[in-house]
Amino acid sequence: MSEENWSFEVLDEHGKTSTIGDLLSTSWNLMVMLRHGECIECNMLMYELKSLHLHLQEWGVALMLVGYQEPNKLARIRERLHLDPTVRLVTNPSQSIHRQLQLHSGFLGAFGPKALYNIVRGLFDGHVQTNFLGYHPQQSGLVLLDPQKQIKWKHRSTHLGDIPTSGQILAEILRFVSGPSGGAS
Repeated sequence: MSEENWSFEVLDEHGKTSTIGDLLSTSWNLMVMLRHGECIECNMLMYELKSLHLHLQEWGVALMLVGYQEPNKLARIRERLHLDPTVRLVTNPSQSIHRQLQLHSGFLGAFGPKALYNIVRGLFDGHVQTNFLGYHPQQSGLVLLDPQKQIKWKHRSTHLGDIPTSGQILAEILRFVSGPSGGAS
């Protein structure tokens, strides 16, 4: 995906329309594609990312979360996930970004035995699921973009709970970004 393809419209927490390309940092970007704002997977993924957030800032990697619900739900997501003010939070209700990144599939692609196991495991670990019965075709995932907005790494969750650990995320980021200067290795 090249820079000119980042023209998809998104809405910020105040309902203001922008293109995703205008909101991306001129440095490195880690986009977190939320399945939706109320799922256990979002909680699990944010738990993994919270331990990395300070390192990401030191290395010049901006963190952006992209959901697909209405913008009035973004404030609740920010509060519920305890997001730092430096984390950009936007929504793409048309899911055009998710389709372009191939992070969109049907309900059956997200659920199955592994997903059910991960839901139970997540509940025991203290994560919450506040919306159990909605249709959520967006798959969660992570996308690392270089300063030219080229994809360097992408993780696509194949089922609910298929998220990389903070160590796996760190290893992938360090393949491309080195140290506090945020320069490419």
